[in-house]
Amino acid sequence: MITWSIWYRRNRQRLDQPTEDIARLLPRAFELLTEFHQAQEDHSQPACSTEPSTVTKWTPPSSGQYKVNFDGAIFTESNEAGLGAIIRNHRGEAMASLCQRIPYPHSVEAVEASATRTAVNLILDLGLREVDIEGDSLKIITALKQNSPCYTLYGHLIMETKTLAQNLTSFQFMHVKRDGNTVAHSLAKRARLCEPLEVWMESVRPDLLNIMYSDFPLN
Repeated sequence: MITWSIWYRRNRQRLDQPTEDIARLLPRAFELLTEFHQAQEDHSQPACSTEPSTVTKWTPPSSGQYKVNFDGAIFTESNEAGLGAIIRNHRGEAMASLCQRIPYPHSVEAVEASATRTAVNLILDLGLREVDIEGDSLKIITALKQNSPCYTLYGHLIMETKTLAQNLTSFQFMHVKRDGNTVAHSLAKRARLCEPLEVWMESVRPDLLNIMYSDFPLN
C-alpha cells in the first residue's frame, strides 16, 4: 500500500492534479490497508456454513417520529468523499434526502462523522424535533453516545453533532448494519456524480427510487 500510495501521488503530480500532503502518505497507506481488510472480512463467507444468512432491513421509527440515516463514501482517485442522508417517517416515506461531495478529510471516521453532522443539520433545517439518528459506523455511533469528550482527530465533529442534537426535543443515536442503511449508502456513493450539494424534498435521486422501495415497501 505504501508503494502504491507513492506511485499514485507521483502520477497525480505528473498530471498536475491535486495531491495529498506527503506527510499523510504513510498514515493514509495504513488506512487503505485497514479498509481493505475490513472489506474482505465483510464479504467473506464461511465455506461450509449451514446457517441461513440474515439480511438486516431498514426499520421505521415510532408513529409520529422520524428517522434519518447517514453514511459516507471515499473517492480515492479524486481525494474526495461523499456524504449521504435520508429522512423518513414511520410509513417509510421520504421527507428529504441529500448527497454532498467534500474534500477528503483525514480518515474514514472523519467522513462518517461529517455525514452525521450533515444529517442532523438536515433534520434541523426541516424543523423536525423527534428523530432517530442511525448509521452503520459503530465507532462513530459509540462516540456519539458517550458522555465523555472525544479526543480524536475527528472529535470536534462529534462534539459539533452532539451540540446540534441538543436543539431536538428527543433523539437517539442508533447503529445498524450496512444492509439496513442501503439508501444512505447509495446516496453517499452517488455524490461522486452530483453537484457539490444536492437536496431532494420528499424523495431521493430518481435512480435510487427502486432501492428505497425495496428497502421498505410503501403501503
